[in-house]
Amino acid sequence: MERLEESFEREKRFSADLAHELRTPIAELRMMSEVALRWPEQANSDQARETLEIAEQMQGIIESLLVLGRYENGQADLRPEPVDISGLGKACWKPFAGRAAEKNIKVNLEIPDTQTLESDPKLLRLIFTNLFSNATEYTPAEGVIDITGSSGMNGMVLRVSNTVSGIGPESVSHLFERFWRQDNARTDNNHSGLGLCLARTCSRALSLDLQAGLDQENRIVFNLKQADEEKSSSSSSGNIA
Repeated sequence: MERLEESFEREKRFSADLAHELRTPIAELRMMSEVALRWPEQANSDQARETLEIAEQMQGIIESLLVLGRYENGQADLRPEPVDISGLGKACWKPFAGRAAEKNIKVNLEIPDTQTLESDPKLLRLIFTNLFSNATEYTPAEGVIDITGSSGMNGMVLRVSNTVSGIGPESVSHLFERFWRQDNARTDNNHSGLGLCLARTCSRALSLDLQAGLDQENRIVFNLKQADEEKSSSSSSGNIA
């Protein structure tokens, strides 16, 4: 009964969070439409661009939810092949390099050239992209991002760590929840709060384990490992050495 009650409570929170995420862009679209109808002579390209950005934001939320639903229901069409982890990591990082430079973030990208994994490259790209996006957005200016792979046989696929501000163990425990974000980023339209949830769901579809924690320097750390190599059934939060 307790598990059922927790499940119902999660669904209620999800419904409320989804309504919150969609209410704001829908209200903005309605307001802009009403203004355009009342004063059509004042219509300009800026309004059209803002309308497009809002529509793209809503489309991104819906598409992410569709992907989540498909993979959570075991409907993933996996096509495994040998993947060059170093090459994939570098390619996925490129779109975020400019933003990191703007914030003067020091980036250490060290993935062995010989590291490969038999997996689905499409899903791996989705996981890497969401982890890099999260690190770039929430690392403060002058911070550090470390992206490393593994040259050994310890099952590690990727490790992403970065300096953070205002995140403690109580926050880490919520990182993989749908729509969860730090309060100070709640109004940020660039992130829907689905990226890390999607990354973990895709990881499970690939029989990988994605965990998060804080290291001894209070940096956030994401470890992506092969699930059958996981030594302990650690929770999604905790301390990582």
